[in-house]
Amino acid sequence: MNIVKRLRLPAAVAIVAGTLAATLACTTETVREVPVDRVVTQEVVREVPVEKVVEVEKEVVRTVEVEKPIEVIKEVVREVEVPGETVVVEKEVVRTVEVEKPVVVTQEVVREVEKIVLKDPRAGGTLRSNFPGMKTLDIQTAAGPGEVATQTHEGIFARTAAMTSAGMQVDSWQASSDGLTWRFHLRDGLKFHNGEPVTARDVRGSAERSKDKPGLYVQFYQDFMDEWTEIDDNNFQITLKKKAPFTLDALADGGATPTVPREIWQLPVTQASTVLIGAGPYKLEEWVPGDKTTLSRFEDYIPSEQRSSFMTGKKVALIDTIEYIEVPDTAAQIAAIETGQIDVLLSVGGDFAERLEKHRDVNLINLESPARRLGIWLQHDHPPFDDLRMRKALQLAIDSEDILRGAIGPAKYWRTCASIWSCGTAWETDAGSEVYNVKDLEQARQLVKDAGHEGYEVKFIVGEYHPVLAGSSKVVRDIMESIGLRVDYQAMDNATWRATRADSDNWDALITASVGFYHPYLGATAHLKKEGWLHKYKDDTGKLTALWDKLFADVYTIEEIQAIAEEIAEAVYEDVPIVSVGEYFELAAARTDVKGFAPLLWNRPFFNVWLER
Repeated sequence: MNIVKRLRLPAAVAIVAGTLAATLACTTETVREVPVDRVVTQEVVREVPVEKVVEVEKEVVRTVEVEKPIEVIKEVVREVEVPGETVVVEKEVVRTVEVEKPVVVTQEVVREVEKIVLKDPRAGGTLRSNFPGMKTLDIQTAAGPGEVATQTHEGIFARTAAMTSAGMQVDSWQASSDGLTWRFHLRDGLKFHNGEPVTARDVRGSAERSKDKPGLYVQFYQDFMDEWTEIDDNNFQITLKKKAPFTLDALADGGATPTVPREIWQLPVTQASTVLIGAGPYKLEEWVPGDKTTLSRFEDYIPSEQRSSFMTGKKVALIDTIEYIEVPDTAAQIAAIETGQIDVLLSVGGDFAERLEKHRDVNLINLESPARRLGIWLQHDHPPFDDLRMRKALQLAIDSEDILRGAIGPAKYWRTCASIWSCGTAWETDAGSEVYNVKDLEQARQLVKDAGHEGYEVKFIVGEYHPVLAGSSKVVRDIMESIGLRVDYQAMDNATWRATRADSDNWDALITASVGFYHPYLGATAHLKKEGWLHKYKDDTGKLTALWDKLFADVYTIEEIQAIAEEIAEAVYEDVPIVSVGEYFELAAARTDVKGFAPLLWNRPFFNVWLER
C-alpha cells in the first residue's frame, strides 16, 4: 500500500469551474464546503455543454452513358469500259454498313463521410497575463521558464489539487507483489510540438537529464532506482533496489518532469537548450526577452479523459493565444489589471489586496490551502552564514509578524507557524520551536560579535518582481542592519534573480517561498538536506543526514513517520538550514470575464480557462 495515500493530507484548494465535459448536453454544478483552518472553501465543478458540429464529406458515383454511335462505311465499285476485244466493266456500288462502337462510361467519384466535431462555444480569444520574465528556454535548468512550462509541458505523473499524485502521460501502471518492479503504459497519440511522437525513450532521457535537480525524485533516483528499461515505444519498466511506497509521488516531482524531445534531453544539463518544445496543450510561438512571450493552442494535443484536478486530468486549450507580458513594477501590474490591459495577475502583494477586493471588474483569489512557507535561505558555502552562530543570530532576531505583514499585508492572508512542517497538516509539531519568533535582538547582536562579523556586508539578492518577496525582503534588511550587519540589497527581475541564485558565490541570503513542507517525503524538503538546494547546506554534525537516511530506509507506520518527522523538525531548529518565518496564503487576481481559472500554489494553469466577452 502506498503510504502517502494512508495519510491525512491538507484539505483541497478551491477549484473553480475547471472541468470541461465535452460530450454532455446539460450543465450541472456541485458545491461542497471544505474546512480550511479559519476559511470555508467551496469546490465548484461545472460541466459545460458543447456544440455538436457535423462536417460532411460525400462520395457520389455518377455513371454517364454516351449514346451508341453508328458509323457508315461506303464500299465503291466502278464500271469502266476498256477498249479491246474484251469489254470489262467496273461498277461503282455503294453499300452502307452499320458498325456498333462500345459504350463510353464516365464516372465522377465524391466520397460521403460523416465527421462529428465537438466545438466548445467558449473557445477563442487572447488571454494576457503579467510575467516575471525568463533568461532561458530550458525548463530543466534552475533558471527555467516555470510559469510558461505550466502550459507547454507535461510529465508522466503530476499533482492533483489535494497534492496526491495521478497519471498524466501514463494512463495505466502496475506494481509487482513485492513492490520492486513497476510497469507503465503511455497514453496513445502523444506528440511533441515539433510533431514527433512521445516515446518511452524520451521519458527516460528526460528523467536522466533531470536526475540532479533538487526534490524527492533525486532521492528516489539515487537511493531506490535500480534500472529503467524501455520495453517498446509506449511501455517502460522501473525496477527498485528496495521498496519505495512513494514511487508515484517521486515520479510526479519536478525532477522527473517534464518530458522533452531527444534534441533537448540528449544535451548535457550544463548546456541550456535554445528551444522550448513540450507536449502540453500550448506551444511557444514567440519569445521576445524583456518584453513578451506568446503561446498558441497546440492542435495535436490529445487531452486525458480523466477528471480535471489542478495539473492532472483533462486539459482543454480553450484560449487561442496566451500572451505573457513583462510588467516589472508592482504598481504598474495593479493598474494594468484594473484597466483591463492584462487579464490575470499572477501574484498580488498585501499592499494592494484590499484595493483589488473592492474593484468591480476584478476577482481577488485567495489560495487558502496548503499555505506557502516563507523563509530566509542562507548561503552555507562561505561566510558569514557558514557559521552556525550567524544563522542562529538571524533566527533569534526575526519578527515573523512584521515580515509577513510586509509580505502580504492584512493578517487574514498569513499566519505565524512555529512548526517546520506545514501547520494544519498531520505533521504539524512544536518540536524545537522554542526559538521561533522570539525577537531577541540583544542576544542576536552578541552572537554576531562573537562570530567576528559585526559590520560584515551581506549580499542580499531580492526577487523584486514578486510583491511578497519584495515586501518581506525590506523588513528583513532592516532586521539584519539592527543586529550589526551591513546589507548590499540587490533588487532584481525574475530572470536575473534566478540566474544569480544558481551560483552560490553570488549571494549570502535571499527570501523565497516553498510549498514542500506539507509532507516529510515530498517537495522542497530538499531544502533541509545536505547539498539539497542552491544554498549548499553542509550539515556539519551529520544529524539531519542520518535522520533523512532513517526516514527513507524502511516502510513505516504513520506513528513511526511522525516520530522521525519530529526529530527532523528539532534538528532543523538546531542547525538552521533555513530560517523559517511563517506561512501565507498566495493571492492572485483575474478579470471577472476570465472563467474557470483555478490557480494553486506555484502554478497558474490556463487550460480549461475561457473568456466571456
